[in-house]
Amino acid sequence: MSAAPPPDRPHEVTRQPLRNGEFHVAGGALYVLDSDRTPTPVEVFDAADGSLRWTFTPEGLATLSSVVVRGDLAVFSPDLCRSGVTGTTVAVSRATGREQWRAVGVPVRTPPGGTGTVVMRSLWSDGCRALADNTPTTGVLRWQFIDAAGLVGWDTPVEAGTRVAVDAAATGATWAALLDDAGGLSTVDLTTGARTAPVAGIAGPADDVVAAVGDLLLVARWDVANGSTWLTAYTRGLVQRWKAQVPTGPNGPITVLPCDAALCVSGERTAAVDPASGALLWIVPRTPLPSRPAGR
Repeated sequence: MSAAPPPDRPHEVTRQPLRNGEFHVAGGALYVLDSDRTPTPVEVFDAADGSLRWTFTPEGLATLSSVVVRGDLAVFSPDLCRSGVTGTTVAVSRATGREQWRAVGVPVRTPPGGTGTVVMRSLWSDGCRALADNTPTTGVLRWQFIDAAGLVGWDTPVEAGTRVAVDAAATGATWAALLDDAGGLSTVDLTTGARTAPVAGIAGPADDVVAAVGDLLLVARWDVANGSTWLTAYTRGLVQRWKAQVPTGPNGPITVLPCDAALCVSGERTAAVDPASGALLWIVPRTPLPSRPAGR
C-alpha cells in the first residue's frame, strides 16, 4: 500500500454548450469551437477555474475545427474533408485572443515544443484523400514553415502527380516520403524543408509507400498469387533494413500504420510486425476499425 494520500475526486470546473461544434483542451485552456458556423466563433476558458479568457471570430469565411498550441500562439485550422475547401490556418495570441497571422492551408502534426508551424497547402481533395489513400496528387502541394511572427522560413513545393506519405510517428511528423510519376523516391525534412534528390528503382506504381515510424520508410507490395504482402523497410537514407512476407490475405487494399510499438499491416487480415526486424508478432482474422495515427 502507498502512504501517499489519494487524489481528490474529479470536480466540475465549467459547463459550456457545445452545439454542433468541437472542443479541445490544450495549454491549460478549454477551446470551444462552433465549427458548424462560418466564420467559426471561438470561446476560450481557463481549465483551472472555468473563467472566460477571451473570444475570437476570424474575419472572412474561415471554418475552424481544431487547435494546437505552438509557443505563445493557439493555431486554429479547418477539417479539409468536412469543409471541402483548401482552408485557412489562423494563429491567435494565447494571452489576448488577437490574430497574429493567417496562411492558406492546414498545419502538419509535427512534434510539440516548437514555436513555428509547418503548413501544408494543397487542393482540399489531395489533403483529404490523396495523402490518406497514398494515391497521386492532382495539384501542386507545398509545405511552408511559418514562424511566430508570421514570416515564411522555408517553402518546399511538390509536383502534381506525386504520391505523398507523411511520417505517422506518435510524437509527430518530422519528414515525408515522395514517389514521383517517373518512379523517383525522395524525402523532405519537415524541420528544414530540405528535399533529397529522387532515387529510382526502390518503388513503383504498384507499391504503397508509407513513412511509418521514426526513421523507417516502408514499401508494401501486394502479392495477389500468394495472398500476402511483401513489406520492405528502408532508412530515411534509403538503405534497406529488412524485407518480410506478411500474411494479409488475398484481398486489399493494403494499409500500413503504427500501432503502439508495432507496425500493423492490414488487408483481409491484420498482422503486426516488429519494426526493428520485420518479424511477425501477431495476426487477427479481420481488419480492425481505422485508428488515428499512433492510436492503440
